[in-house]
Amino acid sequence: MDTAKQKSKWRISTVVLVALTLALTAGVAYAAYRVYVDIYLPLQQAQQHVEEIDPQYEAAMRAYEGVLQEYKDAFEQNASAQETADWPHVSQVYLRFMSGSARQWYYAEHDLNGDGIPELLIGGKLSFSSYDEHTFYDIWSYGGGGLIQVARGSIQQAYSLREGDVVMSYAQLVTDTYLSGFRFYTPTSDEFVDAAEGDGMGLPNFTEKEVLVIDPVNFGDEVGTYTHTSNGEVVEHGELADTRMFPEMVDDLLEKRPACTDIAWQMIISE
Repeated sequence: MDTAKQKSKWRISTVVLVALTLALTAGVAYAAYRVYVDIYLPLQQAQQHVEEIDPQYEAAMRAYEGVLQEYKDAFEQNASAQETADWPHVSQVYLRFMSGSARQWYYAEHDLNGDGIPELLIGGKLSFSSYDEHTFYDIWSYGGGGLIQVARGSIQQAYSLREGDVVMSYAQLVTDTYLSGFRFYTPTSDEFVDAAEGDGMGLPNFTEKEVLVIDPVNFGDEVGTYTHTSNGEVVEHGELADTRMFPEMVDDLLEKRPACTDIAWQMIISE
């Protein structure tokens, strides 16, 4: 009887041991599977992405160097609007309005859409561009084997980079220091297209998030109206009883959307 009990206990112990061994094996296999799925595959994919990005990055840097060299050549020759065709990558703002002000122009390389390839931002300091220390006019990107002009500014429309890689577009009145409109954009996708595909004034590669405009622009005896829109919905609309109202609203708006400080601006022509 005792012998039978011992055999029975031995059999149970053996079954439990086998079950534990199988469970342990299964556990190790599952753990190995999770390591493969959660760690190895992402690392492989990241490495593949880096290998794909590196040649693109290097090509973009070479292309941007070409743009900056064109600026330096234009500065050296004091190029003007009459020679626009000779300087296809130089901002029209410089050629038409700021020729001779080479030492006021700067650039920065900053990835706006998170694709691993920075964009090239180029700008110059105008006396009435007081809403950001670094106003810029053109945004260049690289894709499909060549340069893409993501945004094309003008003397009446400039850009500023705000926190969170939000691009602020503001229309500048040539008759006064007041501004007629502020628009805040975020990148639509990681694939930019040439700005020419838009209306020339907007940003076809970006989604409009917030707008503050006055319409009509009128600072004489008549009173204009203002409209504040956020994510496509009107937040506030009313009359400008006093011309000082608009700058005050702008100050409030920009306080909520401060300028981006995580960007390294450099002069195109260094001292």
